Amino acid sequence: MFSSRSEGFGLPILEAMACGTPFIGTPAGAAPELQACGGGILVKPEDPEDMAKAIEQICQLSDAEWRAMSETALETVINYTWEDATNLFEAALYTALERQAQLTNKT
Repeated sequence: MFSSRSEGFGLPILEAMACGTPFIGTPAGAAPELQACGGGILVKPEDPEDMAKAIEQICQLSDAEWRAMSETALETVINYTWEDATNLFEAALYTALERQAQLTNKT
């Protein structure tokens, strides 16, 4: 369950998916991207009824449907590594430094 209204990424989603557990979440952070492969369900923010329907939907999956969604979740998360994350973070820091230097040079 990921009910955030705004999120930088949404690490709890990856943690659930790494356990082979489909997630239910709001379209914040990386949730839409992670759900696009079919490893979870997106619900409307601040809508308890929509969240409840998603819980029921997950709970009523057949064993085969659960396994398929679980495998999709796990396959999706396998593509995220710490090395990739640190490389992206480092690149973002360098970009921020370059922008700051450009701003400083203009004044």
